[in-house]
Amino acid sequence: MATLPVVDPITTSVIQSGLVAAADEMFAVLKKTAMSPIIYEVLDVGTGVMDRHGHLVSSGAGIPSFIGMLDKAVYRIIELYGLDNIRDGDCYITNDPAYGGVTHLNDVIVAQPVFADGICVAWAASVGHWNDVGGKTPGSMAVDVTEVFQEGLRLPAVKLFENGQPIRSVFDIIMVNSRLPEFVEGDLWSQVAAGRKAEQRIKQLIETYGADAYHGAIEALFVEGERRARAGLKALPKGTFTVEEEQDDGAVWHATVTITDETFTVDLRGNPEQRAAPYNTARDGAVIVCQTLFKGLTDPTLFANSGSFRPLEVITEPG
Repeated sequence: MATLPVVDPITTSVIQSGLVAAADEMFAVLKKTAMSPIIYEVLDVGTGVMDRHGHLVSSGAGIPSFIGMLDKAVYRIIELYGLDNIRDGDCYITNDPAYGGVTHLNDVIVAQPVFADGICVAWAASVGHWNDVGGKTPGSMAVDVTEVFQEGLRLPAVKLFENGQPIRSVFDIIMVNSRLPEFVEGDLWSQVAAGRKAEQRIKQLIETYGADAYHGAIEALFVEGERRARAGLKALPKGTFTVEEEQDDGAVWHATVTITDETFTVDLRGNPEQRAAPYNTARDGAVIVCQTLFKGLTDPTLFANSGSFRPLEVITEPG
């Protein structure tokens, strides 16, 4: 990584506060413009700003575990399309557990790259629970399904906008697969608007303070997030701890947690195989749960970014 110039701490703090404000403003847009009560009343949403590579920079209000979905969705988008092939005005959508962290198909992520001077400098992403995405049961949350195809429409990190224009065919596919198409379309546009609001804030920060100061402030955020996490880690009891929990069907789920001064390792290997039931979890979903646990134990504050999880290691079965 290239060495960034030293920026005075006041400017750094202002930029960092601006990035936090961008995520908070995304949340406010969703709360005020979404069609569904589960978003504007229950606040079943999450918002965040990532750096150009998808690393979480700042997060808004909403459900804490949702924040961990956003960076994973952006990682997957970059993996699929390639950062060099992503253009200003593009926007992507995903709700598939294999394409970015979501735990069920109702949780839909909309992510857009933010460009300044022709260079991707950030991502603005949000996740919201949509009322109905098709599937066997109204509300798309059946408890008796045996495969994901019965749960509803799957959107595997597909492009939603190109060159700033909506891809109408994708919108049409989404609408026709929902029992509540007007609500789904309203919530979708609310998430698009939230991303555009963050885009304005990020561009304003770069125009005001310059790209070098902007990138330096982000790196300083990551360093501070890691510092706080490691300080909290040192205060935890050290050793290896195992927990087991019997499920309603008799299966036993277990985890082994090993805590040292340097790492917090969660080993989830050896758990039951995938079942023909609606409670299977992809690796991203398992990592998100562990991140939530780790954050609550080491630094239970609103401050969270990619650096906050650097001491955490999650081990799962391959594949």
